[in-house]
Amino acid sequence: MKNAPFSLAIILALALPAAAADRTAYAPADGVTPATPALQKAVDNLSASGGGTLVVPPGAYVTASLRLKDNVTLRLSKGATLLGSTNAADYVRGFFAVVGAVDAKRVAIEGEGLIDGRGWAAPVRDGAPNRWKDALFFRCRDVRVEGVTMKAPASWTFYLKECVDCVVRGVTIYSHANFNNDGIDIDSKNVLIENCTIDSDDDAICPKSDNPDFICENVEVRNCTLASNCNFIKFGTASRGGFRNCFVHHCVLRPCAESHLRNWHSRSSWDKRAKGLPGVTDPITGISGVALEMVDGGILENIHVSDIKLTGGVQTPIFVRLGRRRTKPDAPSVLRNCVIENVSGTSASFIASSVTGVPGLRPNGIVLRNIDLVLKAGGTVGDVRAPVKENERGYPENRMFGTMLPAYAFYLRHADGIRFENVRTRFAGGREERPAVMMDDCTGITFDSACSFAKPDGDLPAIDTRTN
Repeated sequence: MKNAPFSLAIILALALPAAAADRTAYAPADGVTPATPALQKAVDNLSASGGGTLVVPPGAYVTASLRLKDNVTLRLSKGATLLGSTNAADYVRGFFAVVGAVDAKRVAIEGEGLIDGRGWAAPVRDGAPNRWKDALFFRCRDVRVEGVTMKAPASWTFYLKECVDCVVRGVTIYSHANFNNDGIDIDSKNVLIENCTIDSDDDAICPKSDNPDFICENVEVRNCTLASNCNFIKFGTASRGGFRNCFVHHCVLRPCAESHLRNWHSRSSWDKRAKGLPGVTDPITGISGVALEMVDGGILENIHVSDIKLTGGVQTPIFVRLGRRRTKPDAPSVLRNCVIENVSGTSASFIASSVTGVPGLRPNGIVLRNIDLVLKAGGTVGDVRAPVKENERGYPENRMFGTMLPAYAFYLRHADGIRFENVRTRFAGGREERPAVMMDDCTGITFDSACSFAKPDGDLPAIDTRTN
């Protein structure tokens, strides 16, 4: 792995379930009769005998809360589908998922089969309770998920929560059945995700940190194709414990296959074209390409995002936010020492990239390197002079300060030690009177000689400092 900031040798040498003859799962496969009892008994027996591989033959198996045990691999044959039960009462309390494991070691799901959550059957509402995931692993060690397809969960698609040593490889996700349809949520340590394809209504790749006593760390995501109607690569929220030593690289960000159900985190319905958001003319767009968010009292440090290609449908390429959404007075709330480099593409809205903190909480040590962006033109001098609200406790997303920032490329506020190295920006599509970079209450902002920012139309410079 080139230029990786940490070693993933421990993940690459994961122990697999103990070698044993494959066993065939015998369970109702008619797509109607509940198959969980028969499948669960087969898993339990296999684990009790030392482990091995349980092969699920072609067919449709109605499943809810199927729980893998130590040393068991579940192999979904080509043509095999786990159909999520459409009755929420079938799911075990605390384990709302079609399949997964809790407190298990050396567990895996593999094969060419499908996990179909049928999430349209749950309440279709933002934040609705008792909605199931396709796959959930909680407090497990040595997890491998490889080759399978997941679709249509009732909430998040695939969640790794407080696990250690995980490999996810060659997984395909299509997640547009309900609200909050994230792709892969990662709240674990020592995780490798590679060669996955994700098309999700909500965030595509989303490291989270829900437990203040558990750090999400040593995560690598590489060679993935990501589509999102929200954020494509997002650290947070939640961000209670924090993130450390994570590397996301060589990913392609593209528009989703279909638009989403809502107007990002609001209760109003989505009209499928982002009408009312100035500048958005693309039929399908996501919020941010790369989002680093620390707003719940944790620590985000040593995050490296590299070689990201935006192929369309991204409103704001980069969004970095340190805030006080749920921060307690004595919480550390730190965002520092991160690198975002080798990013290219175009934007689909007037909302500039930003690196912002709030009074008393300032991101620092952020490097923006080898970035080449074409931004949508449309700002005026009036937009430069308009006040930008602090919104200290607001939900972090690109439009939290409004739909037009006082810069067309980067807006910096309450930030220290931000370095621009070979950053090139220009605008297209009309007249643009905003500067490329606007700095507001910042220190230690540096630009190397390779930087190139197209000068705006009118009298303002390409790099400016806010005075009002």
